[in-house]
Amino acid sequence: MDKPTHSGSPTLSALDALLHWLQTEPPQSKHRDVLVVLALRTRDALTRGIESPVADVRQLAAWHRDHYGGAAPVEPITGKWLPGTQMERWWGSRETGRRQFAVTAGCTMEAVLAIDVGGGRGNQTTYRFRFAPLPVAEIEAGGSAGPEEPVVAGEVLRVTYKTEPAKGSWRARLVVGSEPFVMRSARGAILITAIAVPFAVAMLCALACAFIVGNHVGSLASWPGPLAFVAALMAMVTWGLRPFWQLPTLRVTIAPEWALAFSQFHAQLRLTRDNDHKRQGRFSFVRFYSSCPICVGTVEVRDGHRMFPGRLVGCCSDNPREHVFSFDAVTLGGRLLIER
Repeated sequence: MDKPTHSGSPTLSALDALLHWLQTEPPQSKHRDVLVVLALRTRDALTRGIESPVADVRQLAAWHRDHYGGAAPVEPITGKWLPGTQMERWWGSRETGRRQFAVTAGCTMEAVLAIDVGGGRGNQTTYRFRFAPLPVAEIEAGGSAGPEEPVVAGEVLRVTYKTEPAKGSWRARLVVGSEPFVMRSARGAILITAIAVPFAVAMLCALACAFIVGNHVGSLASWPGPLAFVAALMAMVTWGLRPFWQLPTLRVTIAPEWALAFSQFHAQLRLTRDNDHKRQGRFSFVRFYSSCPICVGTVEVRDGHRMFPGRLVGCCSDNPREHVFSFDAVTLGGRLLIER
């Protein structure tokens, strides 16, 4: 489909907008392709005046094979072919951009993916599309921009960030684990100790080098080596642990690369105040993300660097130089920082 079809039915218009939005998603994505075939089957059913189809993983796999081709599977299709949690995360992370696309297309309703999670071999997870009216505020905001120019200013383009537990490396999991914890606890003591020990080791190395140099007085040519070693060691420790010791003042920092799993590109360290104990902080290792309202890419929170010094900003994975949004860790909101 090259553009949304404006039919007389709000549900069909919503499906047409959804199909057009799905075409903007990167190809060769199983989540995107499965939703395309489910939306096409749903549109065909509504056109014939019957209820929206409800499909499990095996039915979706058969429709996917009929639409996109491919050999028949050797083994029976199971839930591992399309995990429900992954599909729910994929769909939810693009909610803002998808809804903005529907508003721009002039829809009054949106297609919502309903996932009914099953349990056991005889109760499979099912997928279907249902329809819900778009919020009036979003429709009015979309209408003010016009169908040909949906976004023209930074104030119009906003994102809402979501959070999820970050995937840490084995080194990070040993220290921070996978769940938030109170700093005044055993895990908090372990974290503080893990941060303090490298500094103590670096200081001992510096004292050892000073002792060795002081007891072997010779030419100045023998001094640069030990001094360079100590300076390099201190710089590595300071740079690698800087996000942790900045937490008490900044509250949210970018997690260092050594703390991330290979499958995780960006994550954040967060220290929040406990509502019951204002002086007691709660540490969490999380990932803030959103959906880009311009290109429906994934917005990841990164360091502002030279363009936005001292700030954390949300950068779109598809266009990180132009699709840049502010980041507020309290309200979980942001707006476009580079006007179009």
